Amino acid sequence: MSSSSIQLKMRLNPLLILVTFLVTACAVEPVSQSETFPEDTFETSTALRITLERISESAEEKTALTKSRLNELCFQFVYPVSLGYNTGETIVVENYDRLLEVILSETLERHIISIAYPFRIVKRDSGQEVLITDEAGFMQVVQDCGYEAITYTDVITEAGSCFEVIYPLTLLVNTNPVDFGSAIEAQEYFAAQYAAIQSLGIAYPLNVRLTATDEELTIADDYELIYLFKETCGFQ
Repeated sequence: MSSSSIQLKMRLNPLLILVTFLVTACAVEPVSQSETFPEDTFETSTALRITLERISESAEEKTALTKSRLNELCFQFVYPVSLGYNTGETIVVENYDRLLEVILSETLERHIISIAYPFRIVKRDSGQEVLITDEAGFMQVVQDCGYEAITYTDVITEAGSCFEVIYPLTLLVNTNPVDFGSAIEAQEYFAAQYAAIQSLGIAYPLNVRLTATDEELTIADDYELIYLFKETCGFQ
């Protein structure tokens, strides 16, 4: 898959952070599976997707990414780190160069969705090593870094010219699933509950209908949502 960076800004309701970042990738040789770990050590991670997109932000300049982009990142993983694919495969990544290969080899059919906890990172500004034990801790690091994300508002309104959401829709409000039967129902809920909402996310799968063709798509994860925005809709 070949793609360039995408960065969308919130426009309307200031709903809280949802999902993922930019998708970038270029064609390289497929990355082979290294090792398999017990499934219960892995957790699907939006924070990981945001981080991987940040790393691949300038993927068209692969050499620059490998040598200089490394020093611009807010934090680094302490390697090895174990990642999981949407196919159920897992891989052990031994260093930054290998991580870059993994990112650049991602496709719609085979891409990273999870990470094995716990793992360690090193913050660039302080050199401090931090143990990350769960998704909440990882997301806090990502937010502290100031990494931007596509929001629920983007999904509902920004993308209106390309696709529409097919209801019912399930959102994770403060990590709790809440079902909505229509856009009006969702709007009324947020109008009444906005002050109490601390986090907001989509409970996949997300079903959408393309405006141009009426084709219905099922979006299974953060990577596929970004692919929809960038490759299908052409948002830059």
